[in-house]
Amino acid sequence: MAPPGERTAKRGDTITLSCEATGIPTPLIVWRLNWGHVGDSPRVTYSTDKESGTPDWRGRTGPGVGRGRLTIRQARAEDEGAYTCEAINSKGNVFAVPDTIVHVLREFLFSSLRRLPCK
Repeated sequence: MAPPGERTAKRGDTITLSCEATGIPTPLIVWRLNWGHVGDSPRVTYSTDKESGTPDWRGRTGPGVGRGRLTIRQARAEDEGAYTCEAINSKGNVFAVPDTIVHVLREFLFSSLRRLPCK
C-alpha cells in the first residue's frame, strides 16, 4: 500500500490526496481524518477507481489495484490533521503507514502593517 505523504496548503486551496493498494479481490479505498469522518460533499469528495487483475497462464486472476482519491475544496482550519488511507476487501483491511499529515496555513494581512523606523 502506498502512503500519500505530508501536505501543506493555504486556507481556501484545494487539497488532493491519493492512495493505491493491490489485492484479491480488488480493494476499496476509504479515508479517515483523525480516525473520524473526513467531511461532507460537495466540499469534500472521495472516490475509488478499481482495476481488476489480469488472468495468468492458468486462468487465475491476479491482484487488482484500487486507487483512491480524496479532494478537499476551500480548505479550512478544521481540515488539518492526520488522514488515514484504508484499503478494504472481503479478506480484510489494511492501513497506509504513515498517515498523511495535512497543514492548513492561515493568511495574514501584511498590507495593514506599518513600517516603524529603527532606532
